[in-house]
Amino acid sequence: MRILLLTLLLWIAAPVYAFQVQPMVAELAPMGKQAQRNMRIVNIEDTPLTVEVSAKNLVINSQGEEQLTNNDSDFLILPMTAVIPPGQAQTIVVRYIGEPALVASKAYRIVIDQVALPNQAQSSVGMALSFRTLFNVAPEDAKADLAITDIRSDEKAWQVNISNSGNKYIRLIKTKWILQQGEEQRIVQGPALSAALQTSFIPPNSARVIGFTPPPGFKAETTKVRIEPLSH
Repeated sequence: MRILLLTLLLWIAAPVYAFQVQPMVAELAPMGKQAQRNMRIVNIEDTPLTVEVSAKNLVINSQGEEQLTNNDSDFLILPMTAVIPPGQAQTIVVRYIGEPALVASKAYRIVIDQVALPNQAQSSVGMALSFRTLFNVAPEDAKADLAITDIRSDEKAWQVNISNSGNKYIRLIKTKWILQQGEEQRIVQGPALSAALQTSFIPPNSARVIGFTPPPGFKAETTKVRIEPLSH
């Protein structure tokens, strides 16, 4: 009985999705072949799936609050609505057709919403689902330029004020953090960094306060922190 109860609890707690989307993160060029990506939506349900695809402007303020507004002009999306049979996949073409002479990268959410038609069930979990992918359009040779302006500590984490004076976004999970406290040095990157960060995305020409859980023994007031991009 205990094993059965545990299994049921795990099943209830686990996320269940009616469909899968790839990619969830992508970078586009403002023109040319690299201005287009194909998205793949897979219906893993045993009933037909209807989805609508739309583009939204993504703005993030210094406190990490995300603001989305509809954008009907910067992308060509084909098809914008699709009915996907059970177990089948649909390719969605997403092409940037906005301003080609960008001076800094722009961030968007390409949103895939499940649409419940009158004669269709929503999903096996009884709700309409939505995926919000992250698409960035960046000019050639754009770069992020990060600087740490302040580090403060609360009971649970450091609050790291990071400015990005460059003309390209940065995803901090694609960096490494070098912590120096006296003679002790620690490099945090990869899964460890992903687990330590409360958020990761910093737009160009902006600043954000990033929550960071430091390794044991490191104190904000005595630690110097340097952020470097991962080498490819």
